[in-house]
Amino acid sequence: MNIARSLVGLRKCPIQNITSNIRILSLQPKLFEQQSFLHTSLTQRREEELTGAKVMIGNKNVAPANYFTKLEEKTRMDAEVDIDSLHKLETSLVDDEFQLYPDADTPDTLYNGIKFKDLPYICIVMKKNNTKLVSRHADQRLIWMNSPRTHGFDNAKKRTAVAGQVAGMNMGQKLRGVGIKFVRVRLNGFNQARESVLQGIVQTGVQIVCLEDHTTIKWHWGNRGKARPQK
Repeated sequence: MNIARSLVGLRKCPIQNITSNIRILSLQPKLFEQQSFLHTSLTQRREEELTGAKVMIGNKNVAPANYFTKLEEKTRMDAEVDIDSLHKLETSLVDDEFQLYPDADTPDTLYNGIKFKDLPYICIVMKKNNTKLVSRHADQRLIWMNSPRTHGFDNAKKRTAVAGQVAGMNMGQKLRGVGIKFVRVRLNGFNQARESVLQGIVQTGVQIVCLEDHTTIKWHWGNRGKARPQK
């Protein structure tokens, strides 16, 4: 309030009294130091803190000896690893490389020297109680087929996510054994192993270049339930 009144007085007083008013302001430098500033930008606050402004810590108006050193290190680390910039970079890479829908050039795109239309594919049929995997060449020649039951999962265990992942890993190892590194995947159905079976295939080093959902959808009305037998 004293500063505001002094500034208002400067506008009303003549030129010869300005020097005296400035002298009065110079006698109160602590008023400027004790002001607390509110910033909506964290970067601007860090810049002012690095320039030497005092920081309120508890009831004391003096920062510890190593406070500004730690602040400089933290600011440098934030500048080196910026999460927002990494997210933008990752998004740009995904947008440039990943295509949601195929185009006219997709069938002739090369993967390890093989055209997309000539890549082998894995058909994964997921039912309520089982998961079946069948791999074929582009000309329908059978490569291998398996299911969780062939790896020791019987009865209710074969419908679990772990069973699907084991079946996917064994399918990937078989494909790597015959020299196949890039495949297409066709999904049919829903169960607990819908994601884990894909993780098992990828963990073996086989790269999935295409995911196709061939799940059958029945648009007509379902069959009415059977009548209860009469006694």
